[in-house]
Amino acid sequence: MIVIDRVLAILGWLAASIERVAHGRRWAAWAVVAALVTVSAIPTIAIASSPRPTDLSFDDLRYQRIPAMTSWVRLEGDLRARTSGGGNAYQLVNPADERWYVYVDTSQTLQPGHAVLTGQLGLGSNPAGSPGFLGVLIADDPPVPRQNEPFQLILLPALLGIALAIGIQQGYPVIRPERRPGKRTAPLPYGEHLEARWGGWIRNEAVGGHETVACTLTVAADRDAYLMTIVDARAERTLPVRRRAPIRQVRLCRVDGCRPGLDIRAAGSDLILEFEAAGTRDRLASTLL
Repeated sequence: MIVIDRVLAILGWLAASIERVAHGRRWAAWAVVAALVTVSAIPTIAIASSPRPTDLSFDDLRYQRIPAMTSWVRLEGDLRARTSGGGNAYQLVNPADERWYVYVDTSQTLQPGHAVLTGQLGLGSNPAGSPGFLGVLIADDPPVPRQNEPFQLILLPALLGIALAIGIQQGYPVIRPERRPGKRTAPLPYGEHLEARWGGWIRNEAVGGHETVACTLTVAADRDAYLMTIVDARAERTLPVRRRAPIRQVRLCRVDGCRPGLDIRAAGSDLILEFEAAGTRDRLASTLL
């Protein structure tokens, strides 16, 4: 049982458990999925709709990589007092290339040094004629701090909901393709009984995949089909399986491991057979294929 088999089996088991608690109502599992996604969606929408400054770099200003309708920004650099202009005159300089700067317009006294400022950005003409001038920042007082929302926790319910949706779609047990189909063997002798479990539906009778029923199988050849008789504690039923009918060798994976199986699409039935040993499955497959 590889890791992906085990993970899918756990997800399928969780979905099937919710359905059992809800007396077989599949919509109950989908309701849990919707609730989990909603728990993540509400704070995500609230965060996305709340106004906050746009983080920009000096390169964004220099090369005009500014999102449309952006005026409230956050900019990081070295804050220096201007030698001219009087009062609280500052410029925020690009620490990577000191040729580039913005003027800072504020009525407050700021501490020179490394600074992260927020405010309204103006990209007007250069009043000093300097080639390094990139604009004017009308600074907030105080700067708006970054909001470090715990998105890992916010999105966790949605991720759980997506995982549960995968489990609902997979069903339980999870039917996985056989990685290494068995070798062809001699066909079954007429009248030999095989021990198995069956699920799916035969005519108007259905058995849930997680409620497979113990049975015995016999196969008899007919003109253009095989007649497979399935006997369990409730009934005996015979169904024709046409030669070259769609038959897949599969694995039925539960949380405790995978067992060999056959997926048979016969006339009037959609059948899943589960076996204890791969050799038994391979003998039946060699007979029907």
